[in-house]
Amino acid sequence: MEDFFLATFLFLVYFSFFCWLITPDTQVSRSVTEDSNPALSLSVLRDTFSVEPDPDEEAEAQKVQVATQEPSLEELLKGVELDTLQLRPARKVASRLGIKQKVRGKDQPLSWLRAQIKKRLEEEPQNVVPVIYEVLGVA
Repeated sequence: MEDFFLATFLFLVYFSFFCWLITPDTQVSRSVTEDSNPALSLSVLRDTFSVEPDPDEEAEAQKVQVATQEPSLEELLKGVELDTLQLRPARKVASRLGIKQKVRGKDQPLSWLRAQIKKRLEEEPQNVVPVIYEVLGVA
């Protein structure tokens, strides 16, 4: 009986502590919501937080933007030829991509597997390329 009360008490203590951690800072939220004028609330936020852009941050943002441009499919598959893909690696790639290898109890031919991998590659290259690199061990 004492264990039950102790466990209940500890649960309530932990629960209230985590709820306290999760709740947002009330001072900033109160100052923003109490103002009926949006320009005034924006000025409160500007006073609270530094809004001036940093030139170093802008340069880093441009670098990240350049780095996040999607490379072409040819660049992604440099050194990989799907037309010469052997049966075992094709089956491994197909299984990891969720491509069915048997239809009506019969194994599909290698050409069909290659065609399905190419089709999936055209549809969603960002998901397929890592799988191909992982299976084929291309660096």
